[in-house]
Amino acid sequence: MDTDCESTYDRVRRKWAGITTGVTFAPDVPSTSPQGEDSGSAVRGYDPRPLGWALKRTKRPTRMTDNVKTFLMKKFKEGARTGNKADPVQVAREMKTLRNEDGELTFKPEEWNTAQQISSLFSRQTAALLHRGIDVEEIPGGR
Repeated sequence: MDTDCESTYDRVRRKWAGITTGVTFAPDVPSTSPQGEDSGSAVRGYDPRPLGWALKRTKRPTRMTDNVKTFLMKKFKEGARTGNKADPVQVAREMKTLRNEDGELTFKPEEWNTAQQISSLFSRQTAALLHRGIDVEEIPGGR
């Protein structure tokens, strides 16, 4: 098609169609064979798939260990009993810095929870209390 007669609108439409349909053309690569054996050899290394379309890795959810759940439930029960509820941001920081008698971290980095995860746990526990009418002493996992 003669591009001199093509309007700007038509060029934009053609370019947009190429982008949205994924139709791409192989770049012109000069043939290295003196005889020109087969015309497909010039574009053998060309991969028509667009870059950036690799599948993203998804992080698999892990269950809370008993050690972590016991710690968080203890914080929850303490807040429910005293009325001074624990701040999830402070609890998350405490999880990262809490050390045992030997001076080692109590929780491994893969066991650390974010403030959002802690807040969600506390919300679920509060909803369970309201729904079932359970006393604070009877909260599951809070021994």
